[in-house]
Amino acid sequence: MESSLVKRRKITLLFLLGVGLPSLVLSYLAFRGIRNELALTEQRRLDEHRALSRLVSDTIASEIAAAEQALDHSLTGDDSAGSIDPTRALAALKQQQPLIDEVFYVDGAGTIQLPAADLLYHPDGSRTSQAAHSWPAAAAAQWRNAQQQEFQQRRYREAQASYRRTFTTVSDPVLRGEALVAVARVQRKAGQLEAALTSCESLINEYGDVRTMAGLPVGPIAYFERGALLLARGDTTAALDAFLQLYQGLVSGEWMLERGQYRFFAGQAADSIDTIAQRSVGIALDSYRDSLATLKEREAEREERTERLLLFQDATAQDLRTRVLAESEGAAPRGGRFTLESAGQMYLVSLFDRERGDAGTWGLLLDAGVLS
Repeated sequence: MESSLVKRRKITLLFLLGVGLPSLVLSYLAFRGIRNELALTEQRRLDEHRALSRLVSDTIASEIAAAEQALDHSLTGDDSAGSIDPTRALAALKQQQPLIDEVFYVDGAGTIQLPAADLLYHPDGSRTSQAAHSWPAAAAAQWRNAQQQEFQQRRYREAQASYRRTFTTVSDPVLRGEALVAVARVQRKAGQLEAALTSCESLINEYGDVRTMAGLPVGPIAYFERGALLLARGDTTAALDAFLQLYQGLVSGEWMLERGQYRFFAGQAADSIDTIAQRSVGIALDSYRDSLATLKEREAEREERTERLLLFQDATAQDLRTRVLAESEGAAPRGGRFTLESAGQMYLVSLFDRERGDAGTWGLLLDAGVLS
């Protein structure tokens, strides 16, 4: 009995040693082989990823370098100190290099200039300062007399004649524009709608880019006045066209306006179109509504970009000033690529290392969308 039990145990042991153990060893080796294969596959993937990353990095670096070289080429031959006015070369550069979001210049005082930026509007207070314009003695007397007739005596026809004499007395476009605006105003007050419309057309065609002595551009004033006159005359369709033209001109950047000025005129134009559309009966308004909606979309896009650039110009000035000063003192390598962040906005910056005759530095804002 004992012998039979020993025999069975011996058979079991031999089976385990002859079959089970080799199977276990083979299973382990197979498992190790699979793991090694997976590890090799993963290593190949990592190697491929690193190679691709290097390729992308090299490509991006090459594209940035090409953009920097293009800026260098655009600036070559214009070495006058502090020359930061917009030029055709910079505008062409932005069109030819999609990677360039904007070109900027940090002057010796650390102020950031955007010489080629197509802004929807400019910061408040940046455009109103202009050379002083004063009335010559004879014109000044006529101007004061005309204002008394208009605002105190309400003698609009006499005021119109006085403003006309003032207009013919001066040759300065700013003063002539100021006088013609006053002529159109008193013509409207006197009920001379056709004459006022004619004056508005002259203002638009001849003085549209002129600024009044208060710093307001004549063009938007004349366009808005024309729309109001057409509406007063009962020509609703023409009034809609006038206000739409005003809005189109504002959104396309026809006039250099400050933020407050732009928002005032754009708000007035859009509100006028909405009000007329709501009250009008028997006019096909779908095209006006579609045009207004398209303009508002375009306006929103341009305003977002403008605010982003103005934030860069204002909020990052100290950081860039510090970098430029450090470089000019030799505390840091000239130029460089880095990121700046302000108010949730991230800016990819290439600070130019081109030695110029002044203390300023040129640079690029890079378009992250193109890089991605």
